[in-house]
Amino acid sequence: MATLLMAFKPQVTHGNPCLGRPVLARPFLSMSRWVQSSQEQGTCLMPTISFASSKGGAGKTTSCIVLGTELAAQGTQVVIIDADPAQRLVRWSQLAPLPQGIEVIASAGERHIQDEIAVARGRAPFVLIDLEGTASRLTSFAISESDLVIIPAGEEQQDADAAVDTLAEVAMEGRARRRDIPAAILFARTSAAVKSKLERHIQTELKAAAPVFATQLHRRTAFSSLHNAGAGLRDLNPADVNGIDKAVENAQRFASEVIDMLEEAMNAQVA
Repeated sequence: MATLLMAFKPQVTHGNPCLGRPVLARPFLSMSRWVQSSQEQGTCLMPTISFASSKGGAGKTTSCIVLGTELAAQGTQVVIIDADPAQRLVRWSQLAPLPQGIEVIASAGERHIQDEIAVARGRAPFVLIDLEGTASRLTSFAISESDLVIIPAGEEQQDADAAVDTLAEVAMEGRARRRDIPAAILFARTSAAVKSKLERHIQTELKAAAPVFATQLHRRTAFSSLHNAGAGLRDLNPADVNGIDKAVENAQRFASEVIDMLEEAMNAQVA
């Protein structure tokens, strides 16, 4: 994990048009390709990642918090936009001082979301968006601005149905924008125990429909405790919460895989 811990360190690269703005140094994942593309385009590549599902309670907010706090723990800046009217992510941000490197913005709604994303891109290398659990114009606008859409899903049939519906919405937005919008399914709130026949069927069904993260965010006390204690996994008290180390390892694998997917998507565009 030592290489991962260095993977997100902000670095200013001389001769880069992003001079003075954060550029991630990731030699072990060919981050130079991102820098090279920035030089050629005269722009900074600031990934925007949306967490979307047409089903409420799929694990969007928890997954967004886990990724955001893990990226920040690796030393990069993250802006998280809470675009869910329930504002659970905003409530999380108010429970305790935010980890260094994280800023949380409450979206003002569909008329403002694209401007909010543009402003956030100027502040941090990573912009994460926690979307509401229903189809809406705001969701469509956010998806259209995304470099990756993460679709959390459990191992129940209604989760699978919602994931397929969300994939269809992403595809529709991609056609409207005349570009492919990368999307991947993240199994969240899953059990680490042996899978039932139904759970295996659902996983097989979704793997046939779209890319699926190899990493799953299992149902862990540490993850759920974030909504009670605030801050990040490393800020939890081991005396109160069990399994923090395993949760951190889980989060690190997830963050690393997100970077892999972003790089793969960027390389596909450059090719």
